[in-house]
Amino acid sequence: MAEAKVALDRLNDTNWSTWRFRMELLLMREDLWTIVKDPKPDPVDVTSAWNRKDEKARALIGLALEDSQLVHIMKATTAKDMWEKLKAYHERGSLSNKIHVLRRLCSMRLKEEESMSDHLTEASELVHRLARMGESLKEHLVVAILLSSLPESYNPLVTALEGRPEEDLKLDYVKGKLLDDWRRRSENRNEKSDPEKAMKSTVEGEKRRSFVRRCYYCGREGHFQRNCPVLLEEVKASVEKQNKAKTTSVRHPHTENEGDGRGVCFTMTTRSCESVGEWIVDTGCTKHMTNSTGGIHVLKKYC
Repeated sequence: MAEAKVALDRLNDTNWSTWRFRMELLLMREDLWTIVKDPKPDPVDVTSAWNRKDEKARALIGLALEDSQLVHIMKATTAKDMWEKLKAYHERGSLSNKIHVLRRLCSMRLKEEESMSDHLTEASELVHRLARMGESLKEHLVVAILLSSLPESYNPLVTALEGRPEEDLKLDYVKGKLLDDWRRRSENRNEKSDPEKAMKSTVEGEKRRSFVRRCYYCGREGHFQRNCPVLLEEVKASVEKQNKAKTTSVRHPHTENEGDGRGVCFTMTTRSCESVGEWIVDTGCTKHMTNSTGGIHVLKKYC
């Protein structure tokens, strides 16, 4: 069965980490990685087979470079020498290079229209470059850098992640959450851009704007029934009427039978009777009540 072709991006100044990993795998598949990894044998031990593998490895490495990278390997005589020169250039561990890579990592900012996947890939590559230089960042620092590089629209997600225990905020977990949220946002943007849905939203907006509030009690426009001034006035008048004193008169049954025309008046009031001279008389009862002691004496005297 024919082997599948490998599409490998050429090496430039920004993709060393991913290029190196892919190139290692390619050399392993071609059974050439030992030529690059192991030291060159002594001249007496060099065979034609080894030379053939070395030439093949040199060709694979050289053809996978951009023109700007060829200057670093033109004087190399073996595949291992080419590999070491590229590694020394891209992984040079001077303080200025470390500062440069770290500054790029900390200054990364994701824009609303940009891809979260590309953003995370670029951040991971910079982290790997620092590790190659001997400066490995702790996982929680990488997580903090990623969360600080997001736009303000991601603040709810960032707040939710910050509320979780620190031991749960693994780098892979945070990356997965960021990608899931970004995919949902992309789907929502695609739905909003649908012409049919956009037209439907426009029609619904016009309907809402053309809606007129109408009261079902008085029939007037501009308010609902719960805020109707006519209804509120009627309720207020009804409450005031109930709070006023009420008087009810009835005919005593015994007097109606006797036919003498006498009547008995029963009086009830909700007012507070604070005056000593005010009391209630019920001549049809065996007992009389009043709110004052003086009234009771008068009542007993004249009844």
